[in-house]
Amino acid sequence: MPQKNIPVSFSHTEIQILEGYLKLCAKKGVESVTLDDIAKSVHLAFATIHYHFGGKKRQLLPLFAATHIARIAGRFTTEYLERAAREPNYVPMEAYVRATFEWVRKYKVHASFWLHHIYLASIRSKIREINSNAITAARKRLESLLFETAGRIAAPARPDTSELAAQIHSLIMGSVIIALTDPRSEAVDREEKLCLAAIARWS
Repeated sequence: MPQKNIPVSFSHTEIQILEGYLKLCAKKGVESVTLDDIAKSVHLAFATIHYHFGGKKRQLLPLFAATHIARIAGRFTTEYLERAAREPNYVPMEAYVRATFEWVRKYKVHASFWLHHIYLASIRSKIREINSNAITAARKRLESLLFETAGRIAAPARPDTSELAAQIHSLIMGSVIIALTDPRSEAVDREEKLCLAAIARWS
């Protein structure tokens, strides 16, 4: 699905519907959720749900949900980094890792759906395009954080910044996936610590 067909923003009602959809996905499974289920869950008329996400849009509901999640994650990370940058011991890459895992803690339903989205991206070309764009944006942010880190410690920028950003992104995403698929309560904290330790060695 081309990016131009994705709404620039979702309305308040659409966000309410998408949030209800995500919660139902966590309870019933993505493929089991119906528009009627969503209507009952968010206490809106079925006609309202159908108006926003019915017809051809119904098949794209997982993609719209993933887009909604990506936007929330992006805002959350930006705000977290802005707050961290005001702290005296700010370490850009460390703050990014902490932001990522804090998002997982706060938005576990969203993060779990993100795993499903990764699977869909592996089998559906339209979703793969969106996923690829999200990965590119994340790696670009990591590159800028690497440059910021180099500036803070008065070190020359590394020639392999792009490659290193890709490696760090893979490390973080792999750690998040492990944390989300491990039912033990300490999994997120454990993976965050392991990820921070690995980042420190690369630095």
